Amino acid sequence: DPQLAYAYWGLGARMFSLTWNHRNPFADGLGVEEDEGLSALGRELVDILAGLGAMLDLSHASPRTFDDVLAAAPEASVLASHACCRAVHDTPRNLSDEQLVAVSARGGVVGMMALPLTVDPERPTIERLIDHVDHAVQVMGIEHVGLGGDFIRQLARAKGMTEIRGGLFPPGMEPGAAIVGLEGPAGYPGLVAALERRGYTGDRLDAILRENWLRVFRAGLPASEPAPLAS
Repeated sequence: DPQLAYAYWGLGARMFSLTWNHRNPFADGLGVEEDEGLSALGRELVDILAGLGAMLDLSHASPRTFDDVLAAAPEASVLASHACCRAVHDTPRNLSDEQLVAVSARGGVVGMMALPLTVDPERPTIERLIDHVDHAVQVMGIEHVGLGGDFIRQLARAKGMTEIRGGLFPPGMEPGAAIVGLEGPAGYPGLVAALERRGYTGDRLDAILRENWLRVFRAGLPASEPAPLAS
């Protein structure tokens, strides 16, 4: 029910995704065979979210869903919380240069995703992840590039996961898959050092590590906490 968006908004939610990889009542994810984009319910939901001022996360959106959301909500705040660059590693989970430009044109940020699936299953290294950062900066401008994490190694191991939604994990996303030296947040100091070696220092480094996301979130988050629900 798209009207439930008002309830989530009242509870304090400010950033919303419409889909994961599969089709749901609102939209198609990037794993569908026939991409139909937003459904009628999805368009109603986007209208409500845009009217509320929500941030729309386009991670996992199919190409048509991605385009449909941009067209249906021309003034909404859009971002991709976790993805990489298709020009560096060609996989449907990554964004094309056209999609990167579309997010930057709306003032959004793309968080570079630290998972072999998107970085490069054959070379899952921090240096390869920074190749994606370099490309995104070149295409979007440094003010639109951030970090996107998506660490699944510990979650997969804890849950004993061997399948995902009825199918085996794709290459680069198997349980235990991780960027070498960046298996989780504890690896961020190594990533920072590698970014510095690649020339990201001072304000440029700060932009990627925090300032770009802070700008987006300060614009999209409420100035005060939502009122508690009546008991």
